[in-house]
Amino acid sequence: HIWERRGMKTCYFICPDQRHGLSELDDGNPLILSHFLGKAYIDHVIHALAADGYRRVILMVAAAPNKIREFVGDGFTWGVDIEVQSVASEPSVAEVRTLEFVAKEDQVLSPQSFPLASGIPVFLSSAAWFQAHVSLYSHLLKNQLNVREIQPGVWAGIHTRIAPTAVLEPPCWIGHHSLVGAHAKVLANSFIENNVIIDDYASIRNSVVCSDTYLGKMTNLENSIASGVGILNHQRNSFVKVVDDFLLSNLKNEYAYQISFSDRLVAVIAIALTFPVVAIAYLFSFLRGQPFYEVHRAVLNSNEASQASCVHYIEFSAFRSIWKYWPRMLRIVTGHFAWVGNPPLSPDEAATFTSEFEKLWFKVPPALFTSPEAEGCRSPWGDQARAHAALFAVKPTLLWKRNIILSGLKRMLK
Repeated sequence: HIWERRGMKTCYFICPDQRHGLSELDDGNPLILSHFLGKAYIDHVIHALAADGYRRVILMVAAAPNKIREFVGDGFTWGVDIEVQSVASEPSVAEVRTLEFVAKEDQVLSPQSFPLASGIPVFLSSAAWFQAHVSLYSHLLKNQLNVREIQPGVWAGIHTRIAPTAVLEPPCWIGHHSLVGAHAKVLANSFIENNVIIDDYASIRNSVVCSDTYLGKMTNLENSIASGVGILNHQRNSFVKVVDDFLLSNLKNEYAYQISFSDRLVAVIAIALTFPVVAIAYLFSFLRGQPFYEVHRAVLNSNEASQASCVHYIEFSAFRSIWKYWPRMLRIVTGHFAWVGNPPLSPDEAATFTSEFEKLWFKVPPALFTSPEAEGCRSPWGDQARAHAALFAVKPTLLWKRNIILSGLKRMLK
């Protein structure tokens, strides 16, 4: 087997470790796995090497080798034999050449340049990273599956949604499963990666928007690389962390849709302590000649409404205040609702939530105390309510949850 490998055209590729600015953008993940024009950079590298006849690729990895090993596997996807070798620090080409198992005829490639295009540096600096997008975009995109040129110089992936009023100026790229809102401007040398939301009236020029990033309404991004973590100006190589989720936020949802035992126990205690509310609701409904309660259905996930899982819950008919929601605590006990989250939506309401940004509403469970209502929004849920719900779903901080509960308790006491 060793002799067979020695006869194979072999390349040693040195994976980049840390780069100032660029490493911060992907929240500590390996740079080699960052999306670069539609797919992970390492995917482009191996594809190029396989196309040039290499049948054995050894990746020299100093940062997170297990993550890279999990992504590339054994190389079957590309038709090559891949090995991931862990090293203590990023070696130079000369250092790899001194290794005893590296043959003279083997190719050793630095991470600074894209394979087979040595004149195009990639990881030299943030400016080089951006310029590599400009230099390589047409070559790398035209060879990808599920990528199309929707107009000269404007490329888009699958399941992209671009508002009819959006302005697109070549050259630009809009990644898979991304959304460009109404009157947004994607101007020259703009590269939007996968799972990105560009909200209405936002503007992008000479910039890269990394995967899983929300760029807020009327935000202007220029000469920068943006991710949910912050913005890196590639001309000045200066990094700024953005804390305003309405301007920039990470769409990777880290919130666990799970109702804890302690939350259920608190609901049981609260039901026992406030049980007289049931008698009052029954008395009011009897005196007014109204039904005691109304039955509703709540969508529990963000699938298509016709396929979404739902649960029934009830509300008191006689109340018009937040006390009508008292029976929702029964659903907290069963684990379907939470104390803090977003308002429950019926299948018909959920069907009106069409954009990826709006569907973030479902990333947190329906609840007794909700983010839109704490901000003064009421049903029917308009654009402002959907924005508050989506951003809370992305970053449901403890401070935000506390403020939502306090708002709900104040409304109860009124």
